[in-house]
Amino acid sequence: SGAFSFLNGELCVNTFSLSAYGKAIGEGRTPVTGTRVFRKTERMRYRFLMGLFGLSLDKCEFERDFGVTIERGLPIEMAFMRLNGAFDVDDTLRLTLTPKGRYLLVAMMRQFFIGVNGLRDQARDALPAAECELLFGDGSQEQTKAQDGAAAAAAAVETEDIEHLPVP
Repeated sequence: SGAFSFLNGELCVNTFSLSAYGKAIGEGRTPVTGTRVFRKTERMRYRFLMGLFGLSLDKCEFERDFGVTIERGLPIEMAFMRLNGAFDVDDTLRLTLTPKGRYLLVAMMRQFFIGVNGLRDQARDALPAAECELLFGDGSQEQTKAQDGAAAAAAAVETEDIEHLPVP
């Protein structure tokens, strides 16, 4: 439960409720409860982050997949990284990072995952009381918070698109 998947430019989120997850699977339904379609620029930024997180971004693959060079697709991001000495290799084929570039990448990844963690918090808030008790224990502040915010969070996470998730 609570899995995130990125497939064909769309972020999908499974229910965080183990009982709802089990019921959906048992009935042959998908446990996906929210989706977020990334615009082209968002997909390019995501690829930029993930490629550099893997320590090398293939510029030819980027251009093949998006129909534009990384310089044309992400001019602000590339200018920022270049001006800050982030690239060790920046040739026609690939990008790799300097130690400073790796630091900047970690800072960017941190911001992305802060958004993901906010979505996780909403999903946990939407859990039924019995699952909150299993997760947080009796009488905890988190359990009370989860029960109090369940209706609003359930509407945001379990039935609607996850439009509030920040993208890279």
